[in-house]
Amino acid sequence: MKDLVVLTVLALLCGGLVLPVSAATSTDTTYIQSNPVQGLVLDVTGNITTWDLSNIGDNIDNTDISMRIRSNTPWQINVYDALNEGKPAASAGHMTEYSMSLYGGYNTTDVGRMLYYPLELQAQSYDIPVVLSGAQQLFASGNPTPSGGAELGGLLYNLTVNQKLRFADARLPDDDAYRIVVTFVATNV
Repeated sequence: MKDLVVLTVLALLCGGLVLPVSAATSTDTTYIQSNPVQGLVLDVTGNITTWDLSNIGDNIDNTDISMRIRSNTPWQINVYDALNEGKPAASAGHMTEYSMSLYGGYNTTDVGRMLYYPLELQAQSYDIPVVLSGAQQLFASGNPTPSGGAELGGLLYNLTVNQKLRFADARLPDDDAYRIVVTFVATNV
C-alpha cells in the first residue's frame, strides 16, 4: 500500500508539472477603401529670347516652347498676361518695351512702347489661336491623360506663338526688347 501511495503522489506531482494544452483561433475582417486625389501636373518649357521679328504680318515660332499635361481627371488650361514684373496694365496681352539696363524692367513712362497686335498662342496647329489678354482664356482641355507611351506619360504639345507686326511698330534701341510673360493655369474639372 505504501508503494501505491508513493505512486499516487508521484502521479499527482507529475500531473502538476505538465501545462495544460489548449488551441484557439480567431478571424476578423477590415475594409480598406480609398480613391486617389485629383492629380494634375503641367510643365511648360522653353523660352523665346532671340526671336527675329522680321516679317510685317505673321511671325510664327513653333519650335521653342512645349507644354506637357498629366492628369487623372478631365482638365483644362487657361492662359493670360498676368502683368508680371510691373508690366503696365494698358499693355495686357501685348509684347511691351523691356530693358534691364535703362529702366530695370518694363518702361512705364509715357514713351513706353508696345506692339500694336496682341500675342497669339495655339496648343495645336488646327486650334483657333488664343489672342492673349489680361483675362484668363481657355487654351486647351481634355480627358484624363494616358499614363504610358512617352517617357513621362501625359500629352505633349509643341506650342505655336505668333506675333503680328505692322510698319508702325517701333524698332527699339539695341539694349531693349519687346517682352511678355505668359501665365498658364491648369485645373481639374
